[in-house]
Amino acid sequence: MKRLGILFFAAIFFLSPTLGKEASTSALSERVLDPFSGVAEAPHTLKDNAGTKPQRIVSLSLGTDEILLSLVDPKRIVAITTFASDPGISNVPGLAEAVEIQFSQIGVEAIVALKPDLVLAAPYSAPEAMKQLKALGLPVVTMGDFSTIEAIQKNIRLVGVGVGETEAAAALISAMDARLHRVAERLSGITRRPGLLSFGAERWTSGKDTIFDEMVTLAGGRNLAAEAGITGHPKLSLEAVVALDPEVLILNAWHPKDGEPNPALLSHPALQSLSAIKTHRVYAIPGKYLTTVSHFIVEGVEEMARRIHPTLFAASPSTP
Repeated sequence: MKRLGILFFAAIFFLSPTLGKEASTSALSERVLDPFSGVAEAPHTLKDNAGTKPQRIVSLSLGTDEILLSLVDPKRIVAITTFASDPGISNVPGLAEAVEIQFSQIGVEAIVALKPDLVLAAPYSAPEAMKQLKALGLPVVTMGDFSTIEAIQKNIRLVGVGVGETEAAAALISAMDARLHRVAERLSGITRRPGLLSFGAERWTSGKDTIFDEMVTLAGGRNLAAEAGITGHPKLSLEAVVALDPEVLILNAWHPKDGEPNPALLSHPALQSLSAIKTHRVYAIPGKYLTTVSHFIVEGVEEMARRIHPTLFAASPSTP
């Protein structure tokens, strides 16, 4: 669950902002929220900006980076997070390279100095900082909850309105729906859904009220953690994992070179009785697909479906 920590820092304001090679500082109050809790400021209400499209957009989170870079010309983007250029956690590293200013830490004064005509924020962006920006007259659009695919699509629409690209946003959502429909078509004849568990070396799992749970269902599996009444993203004991006995074990791979499951985990004596280990059904899926809060979540559904039902997905489910 490494991205849990990454998501905290991808959109929260720090005390020592850094813009490219130059730094500008501003003291801001902070409040760290669980990015999967659904706690969020109500989305900013705006009129469609299609007539006057913002030309100096600042994005304050990896999720808004991924949506923004898929909707607008990079020339209209003043700054994004450094996380967008990291291929281990970002789905848009190539597109991100076209944006000159990237930051890992930033404050209100530094944002104002960029003279943005639109600021895109995440639900867990520092609320006091957002209030300051709005008080200074800057248009701020804050994404809403992203605990479901439907919620992610609402956020895409919201960003589309803010940047004046409602048609592009609609097309992005339509493409998501088409790909998910193709996955559903291939799974329409299945008679059994294997029991699956998300687990890793740090022992985090994903239960009810998580987007991972929805992804498992869409991919043709059963989330054993959810069935056991587990909610959110807690840690599991090895004894609990053994008791659940998953047929398929999903691990997050946090670097593009990670292609194999963690050998230390698989060789742990307490886990040797697991059905998933006995049948070699332990799969490492890129973490950027499993926990993204943008349209790239469909990549995770497709990859999971390939792993759960390999005979049905010999070819890519995104292939028409």
